[in-house]
Amino acid sequence: MSLLWTLLLALVAAFWLVYGLRVGLEALRLPWLDEVAPATDADCPSLSLLFTARDEAAALPRALASFAALDYPRLEIIAVDDRSRDETGRILHEAAERDPRLRVLTVRELPPGWLGKPHGLATAYRQARGEWLVFTDADVCFAPDVLRRAIALARVRALDHLTLLGRLEMTGFWEKVALTFFGLGFHFAARPGRAADPRSRAPERVA
Repeated sequence: MSLLWTLLLALVAAFWLVYGLRVGLEALRLPWLDEVAPATDADCPSLSLLFTARDEAAALPRALASFAALDYPRLEIIAVDDRSRDETGRILHEAAERDPRLRVLTVRELPPGWLGKPHGLATAYRQARGEWLVFTDADVCFAPDVLRRAIALARVRALDHLTLLGRLEMTGFWEKVALTFFGLGFHFAARPGRAADPRSRAPERVA
């Protein structure tokens, strides 16, 4: 019996080792945005940056500062204040006074059957005028040229949809452990390296 269990455990370990190596190689083949040259003004389609915020007063100023520094020629930014009870609305409106690209929409009540973030993003989407839509969060910071690089990558690879994996700011031992574990689990479950492969069932499983 001990030999049987040893063989079984060896097979399980071998499976995860091979599977892990495959997922790791797929991840290594993912493109790095830093290696893509930013698109020129002539190659930049109109773009709408959309996000919703609810009680995000603490993180919002830093994110808004990064949005204001975005170097993109045909950009509109649509923010949705989703029933905030803190200073989120004031912060957004003050930012809109400084940046004419920013428009602020206000949601006062959540319609039946909706969750807050999907409804807020849908509200922003209905007002968007850009050829491309960028959905983000109110606590995400952008590098000034990230939109130019993302558009350049989408054009080079003839993409209709692009998801970016950002850099995480992790503080403390347990936060690093938890987020690293989550990242590994995401790669193992979703296999983003195969998302664009029409023969892959990975995106189907995630959906």
